[in-house]
Amino acid sequence: MIHNTTCTRTHRSNAAPRQLRRSCGSLIVLLALFVSATLTSAAQAGFPLTCKSNTVYDGKGQTIDARSLSRVFNVWSVKNVTVKNYTVIGSVKTRVFDISYSSGIKLENITIKTFAADVVHIHSSADISVTKVVADTIDRYLVWVDYSDRVKIVGCVLTTGSKSESGIRVMDWSSNVILDGCNIKAKLNKQTALRLHDGSNFTVRNSSFEGHVWPGPMGGTEGGEKENNTTLRRALLAKRTTNVLFENVNILGSLGPQAGLSGFVMTGGSITAKSGTPFFNSPFNNTTWCYPEVQYYRSGDVKRSEASGVMKNVKIIAPGRTTLNFGSNGPFDLSGCTLNGKPVIG
Repeated sequence: MIHNTTCTRTHRSNAAPRQLRRSCGSLIVLLALFVSATLTSAAQAGFPLTCKSNTVYDGKGQTIDARSLSRVFNVWSVKNVTVKNYTVIGSVKTRVFDISYSSGIKLENITIKTFAADVVHIHSSADISVTKVVADTIDRYLVWVDYSDRVKIVGCVLTTGSKSESGIRVMDWSSNVILDGCNIKAKLNKQTALRLHDGSNFTVRNSSFEGHVWPGPMGGTEGGEKENNTTLRRALLAKRTTNVLFENVNILGSLGPQAGLSGFVMTGGSITAKSGTPFFNSPFNNTTWCYPEVQYYRSGDVKRSEASGVMKNVKIIAPGRTTLNFGSNGPFDLSGCTLNGKPVIG
């Protein structure tokens, strides 16, 4: 923030009194001190910062210019750490929080300005809470979780989207993950707001997503159907996603249940299909109802079954459609749901 301050005379044509000049000079010095206190370079603030156990890091509204950094907060192999009240100016290479092999970590009131690569990566950690982390445009993920347990993501916001990946992604056998009160918009590139891949016990409530929402294991090459290494292929095809609960979730875009998803329950909320590529006014977007697909199946493969679950009292809006584009039998039992205001049976 830069303030330009100009002092002018209101009468007399002679030079300004010395006292007035001193006042202007003092004001400029105070403004300079204010700017330096609120916008701190990474070097001045001692970043990247490697966090220590049993410590609270309170930025008290401080803004950190971290555009030159690949990491800002390193949260590695520590316990009971709180980081709160920071604004970070990042760049295409900046990962703001790198959390690994840690527990009891709390992130609160973090605002990302300008850009960032990843905002929060949670790896092989437990008892993590991410509260009110807000960003506009990022390159990869707002929150990315893998191999972790007991993670809460609350009140987080992405206002524009990710240039190359997704808003929030949970994967690699993570479990007991809760999303509550989040607003994730994915208007760029993949237009994917939320991905809940292999793992169990995921709860999403009171949240809104613009873009694709994908519950279920990864498909395609990453899912293993084109993998030639027998051991790796078996491990990838064994991935499953179980016990996923959506409560009062509103989706503007599509829901894409994947093969290998079971125990899915959606109650209340809505799915409003978008027009245009890649949505085509389709409330359900799915390319692999059974996996591996027929052309990639090999003898000995354990196939992932079609997605299954229940939808109750969900309002579905898809202009021009009279039926849902489910698979042959449909992955979900529907109860009390409507399509364009009319009851649907499934």
